Amino acid sequence: MAIKITFTATFFLLLVSCKQVDKQPCDNHFIKGNNYALSFDFDNALKEFNAATIENPTNAFAYLGKGDIALVNGDFNTAIREFDTAVKVDPTFVFGYFHRATAFASSGQHKKAIEDIDKVVQLKPNFFIGYYLRASYKNASGDIEGAITDMTKVIELNPNYGNAYFYRGYFNGEIKKYQIAINDLEKAVALKTDDVNANTLKGYFEYMLGQKVAACIDFKKGKELGDSKADMYINKYCK
Repeated sequence: MAIKITFTATFFLLLVSCKQVDKQPCDNHFIKGNNYALSFDFDNALKEFNAATIENPTNAFAYLGKGDIALVNGDFNTAIREFDTAVKVDPTFVFGYFHRATAFASSGQHKKAIEDIDKVVQLKPNFFIGYYLRASYKNASGDIEGAITDMTKVIELNPNYGNAYFYRGYFNGEIKKYQIAINDLEKAVALKTDDVNANTLKGYFEYMLGQKVAACIDFKKGKELGDSKADMYINKYCK
């Protein structure tokens, strides 16, 4: 579901920017491909993007579209090949590196994903989502300190992004910096992060510091917000 949401948002952006960015190829097949993709008609979208790249082999956005369709279908190798072509056509094509990183990460190749996001933030140093994704890839590869550094950069660039505080709190909890984690999770809750288990996680870290009363209050808040794991903590720690 998350991939499809990202996919739709990206195509909407491409469709709009097509009218605004002179260097972007905008042939009829490309526009038709975008329209089909926005309707989740991926078979016809792929046909149009294929036609677009035949008509104009330098249309990096069309290769991006082909790669995204493969990504949604779980064909990561094909997705990577299409994104390879996109960045070969245009070595400064940020979307190409960004989406190829997703394909690499989805296939378990987190080191290559990190290398691609390195290129993304090199080209767009204020693109906070790049640091956000790189933090998740670093965490998956075992570099929790690196993940914390990247999530801190996200917060510097977008200080009201609640999810960044949530994940930085989670990462700090992983290395047993519980009070720092609690502080971040308090901020995440205040900023209305969309992670329903923020209170529950905060409660767990409070419990680890011997703060049982505060922990149980947060477990109950987590339950009220719909966290399915909250009951387990309540039954284990609050009886």
